[in-house]
Amino acid sequence: RGQAGIQSDGSTSLDPHLGKNDMPVNLVQQSYQLLTNPAVLMQLLPQLKAGFAIDTETTGLLPLYVQMVGLSFSFKKGEAHYIPLRHRALTDAERKGAQACFDLLKPLLEDESVPKIGHNAKFEVEVLYTEGVDARGFVFDTMIASYLCDASRSHGLKFLAQSELDVTMTELDELIGSGKKQM
Repeated sequence: RGQAGIQSDGSTSLDPHLGKNDMPVNLVQQSYQLLTNPAVLMQLLPQLKAGFAIDTETTGLLPLYVQMVGLSFSFKKGEAHYIPLRHRALTDAERKGAQACFDLLKPLLEDESVPKIGHNAKFEVEVLYTEGVDARGFVFDTMIASYLCDASRSHGLKFLAQSELDVTMTELDELIGSGKKQM
């Protein structure tokens, strides 16, 4: 497998044997978009029909007893989108827009022919069920894959992101705050 490096001038050097799919994650330009405008999501729907990864943010760990705070999805390396459903800092217009985005996404979440990837997909399905979504079409679960590769290690998303991709995930409270300052 090839190697990549960052030079002192900030440029990158890539080993010619490094394949396109082997590009280190930290060298891929990253784009994260907050979605509260349904028109923006409408433009993404054709790409989402080819499949996407999803992750829900919730108020706890018991899927049938939590509230979904938001939902993130990605269909392209280095790009992710987040629909903030229940953030305190949203204006009424943003809250309505986020709900409209979620409503637009619902048919794709329920479409079995649209492949979906999740980490602990059973949790995602149960959380979405509490939101009135009959999620179908999960074709891959990274938590199960981790267990099958090495049952003795941790299977948490943060651990796997660090150990497999050399990516340190941003803590949720860094993104949305905590306590009285929480979104």
